[in-house]
Amino acid sequence: MCPVCAKQVTEKRRQELKSGLDKWKSIHHGSVYLLTLTFSHTKDQPLKVLLGGLRKAMKRFYETTKVQAIFKQLAVQYKIKGLEVTYGKNGWHPHHHVLLLVNHHDLRFKDYIKELTHLWIKACIKSGLNAPSMMHGLDLRNGYYAEQYVSKWGLEDEITKGHTKKGRDGGFTPFDLLNMSIQDLEIYGKKPSKLWQEFALSIKGSRQLEWARGLKIFLEIEEKSDEQLAEETEKTSITLTPVEDMIFNLLCKFQKRHQYLEAVQNDYENGCFGNGSAEKLINEIVFREIKELENAY
Repeated sequence: MCPVCAKQVTEKRRQELKSGLDKWKSIHHGSVYLLTLTFSHTKDQPLKVLLGGLRKAMKRFYETTKVQAIFKQLAVQYKIKGLEVTYGKNGWHPHHHVLLLVNHHDLRFKDYIKELTHLWIKACIKSGLNAPSMMHGLDLRNGYYAEQYVSKWGLEDEITKGHTKKGRDGGFTPFDLLNMSIQDLEIYGKKPSKLWQEFALSIKGSRQLEWARGLKIFLEIEEKSDEQLAEETEKTSITLTPVEDMIFNLLCKFQKRHQYLEAVQNDYENGCFGNGSAEKLINEIVFREIKELENAY
């Protein structure tokens, strides 16, 4: 839920992912497919309900005998699942990107897309979800698209990482909603602050990236929690300036924390730290607080 930690943690997760897939391809001579699973949704459906239905649909899909037979034909050995959530004109849009690790380079995977799509539609309907279309419900791509997914997963301005991905047709990421909650102007009839709260409550306990059991051990990827990765990042950080409690409270009150952080960074880079834009911003909010107090009395 923290935009600062998320940027650091997801980049380290991307490095793990890239390292693991490189080993799969170079040492084990395997290949990778990119499977995308989505479904239809409407504006009035709560995110928690959609996520619950998606979990059920995924389970049904994977446990279907025909799906297992197709995956066997494709020589799928392991799966790595990525969860993404965006919000747009049709409401919440949770979906999965799944990396299928296979042990051969068979290019006939397209032969199975139509049948897999039918099976995915059935799984969605049985799980209480709106039926996806044949065109958009399921997509299966080759290793090139899988590599694109992995290479872009950790970049700040990329298009596939779950917490920053831009939705289609004017969609927004959860962190877009958090940023927009400062002004809190309605989007598609709802307040960004309320949407962010709904996302935070609904997504708690979910994994953004989930490896198949035993796969990290097999590929010799050290298992680390998000907290451990965040702590590793903190070890390399430096302290630029302390902030008194009173000033921090004023920055929160007037919603200037992001501006203050940018000002501190700019002052540090320009060599005018301690007597630059950050100091001016503090003086402005203190003066504003004094004026408010005077008007109150």
